[in-house]
This record gives sequence, C-alpha cells and structure tokens, in this order.
Amino acid sequence: LAQDFRHGVYFLPTASLDSVDYLLTGLAGILRFPLRDVTDLRQALLDFLKNKEMLIIFDSIEHLMDAAPFILELSNKAPQLRVLVTSRQRLSKATGGELELSPMTPPEASDAERATQFEAVQLFLNTAGRADYQEGWNEPDWKNLVRICQLVQGIPLGLELAAAWTETLTCREIAEELEHSLDFLLKQQLIDAAGQPSLVPVFDAFWRLLSINEQIVLMRLLVFRGGFRQQAALMVAGASPFFLYALAAQSFLRRVVTREAGSVDESRYEMHLLLQQFGMEKLRVLTSEKDQAEIAHCNYYADYLKECYPRLRNDHKTQQEVRWELNNIRAAWDYAVRHARLEQLEKAAPGLTRFYNHNAMF
Repeated sequence: LAQDFRHGVYFLPTASLDSVDYLLTGLAGILRFPLRDVTDLRQALLDFLKNKEMLIIFDSIEHLMDAAPFILELSNKAPQLRVLVTSRQRLSKATGGELELSPMTPPEASDAERATQFEAVQLFLNTAGRADYQEGWNEPDWKNLVRICQLVQGIPLGLELAAAWTETLTCREIAEELEHSLDFLLKQQLIDAAGQPSLVPVFDAFWRLLSINEQIVLMRLLVFRGGFRQQAALMVAGASPFFLYALAAQSFLRRVVTREAGSVDESRYEMHLLLQQFGMEKLRVLTSEKDQAEIAHCNYYADYLKECYPRLRNDHKTQQEVRWELNNIRAAWDYAVRHARLEQLEKAAPGLTRFYNHNAMF
C-alpha cells in the first residue's frame, strides 16, 4: 500500500485509548506531529492533513463512537486522505461506505468427508500447526472438527482458540467443552440463542480449563493498556515468562515483535480486545484482585519512569520504549491522580515531563 499513498500509510490501534483526546494525541504521535504551542489539537490535525495523500487506519474504534464526528470532518476536509476504520459496531452511514466482515461459513455435518474444502476447517488445521495432525483420522474425528466449527460459529478468533488446545485435547474433547459451556450459558440466560454470533461460549469453555491461579494471573494482566513486556507482567501480575508463553500458545495472548532503529524487542505481548472485555466481566466480581493489580501497575510505571529519567535526555532507544508504554503510563498516572498517590506522582513527574518536552507534547 505504501507506494499508493505519497505521504504514507499510518496505523493507529485504539483499543487501549480511553477518550477522543487520547485518540488525537495518539494520531499526532504516529504522524510525528509536534504538539508544542498547539492550543487546539483537533483543528491543528485537520489543517496538517488537509492536503496530505495518505491512508490512516483506526483499528477497533467501537468504544470511541464520539470520535466519529472528527473522522467524518477529516474525510470531508482532506479530499486526498483515505480513512479506514474497523469496528464491531456500526458507525454512522455518514462516515462513508462500509464493508461487513462475516464469520467463515462452517461446514454441515454431512460435509465431513469434504471438510478440508471449507476455510473454517483450513484455519483450524493451520492454527493447530502440525502437518500430521489429522493423519489417521476417521469419520467421527472429522465430524467432531465440523462440530467445533459450528459451535464457534465460524468466527476466526474462536477457531484459533479452539485449535490452540489441540496439544492437550482431542477434537471430541474440545467439542464437548464448547457444548457444555454453551448449554450452561443458555440455561443461565447469559447469552441469547437467537442473537448475533458470540465468542462468549468459546471464552467460557477455555476459561474453565485454566487453574484458579492461572485465571487470577490472567485477570491481573487486564490492567495493562496497549500491551506489556515480560518484566512488567512479572512485577504487576506475577506472570512468569513461561506462563506468558503458555498463554500465547493457547491464543489468549499475542506475541509482538517491535523494531526500531535496528533493535528488536521480542518480549512484548498484547491481549485481544474481546478477551479483555470477557476478562473484565470476570474481574468485576473480584474487587480486591482488581485493586491490587491497579496499585501494582501504578507503582511499576512510576518506578519505571524514575529509572528512565536520566536516559530520556539523549537515548533514542529509551525514548522509543517509553513511547511503546505511553498508554500504560497514562493509565498509571490517572490512577495515581484519582487516588492521590503523591509518592508515585513525584516519582513519575520528572521522567514524564522530560519525555513530553523532548517530543513536543506539551
């Protein structure tokens, strides 16, 4: 795509952004737009982009519907700009054309003999990651796989989650777990049998396969915004590198490789937004766990900024690391302000001030 847009292609993940203001500063950040002396960032961005020939992608914006007027104005005032927005909720039709991405069509029970012709089955087998996985299968095995595709309703993330458990469960056992979860949720009226395709039964089935300690650690990881590094996960949530690797293998986490100026960071992880939302529902009933995780998160990033402070003056790598952590830093700062945690604010303020000054973000 880059060659099709003279001024570049930019991607802004918005799942961890809590407000339109953060969306604006996030957009300014990826555009390397200086914020110093800017009094009206919204207007400044509109003026900056009005003659640009570029593509901007806003990913997972359903929780920021208040941003729709800005995106619409951006599209109207910048005729050469192309904006692509992904959302699980419909935006106003005034924001432009829309393309609905439907789940993959699952095979019917009668299709077991030709199951590999279906994309849903292909995705499951590819995610399972072993070329010999289906060797020696008979008709009941293929019917169990077809049943899995039906139970997850062809949703790609559901197929990936199900396939991730093939190291320890057979297709029959995976299908049984999914059926048990679906039956329980329907009886408790926690989902609507006639409603839209939902991943809740999938999440619930595999959630119950985790131990209590694993569930608690996974819930503590929900306090992070925009991903986290191994060291942060260990200090905040008590998650060892081995545990993170296991969660990634089960598709609860996604490992992220970040590159900047030749350096590679392979120890960063992200959690899918839908998994975050499912986990938050679980975490709401465990208030003490949530409070402890938020306190640990606040303490960690206050200490992190204090430790970074001397290197933020002229170390490009440290500047980039802080930029990757900015959503976590903002969340920690907001928590410290709301709860009057003066010690953490005093630790964080010098480093955050130096970072903002260096990047013209004041």
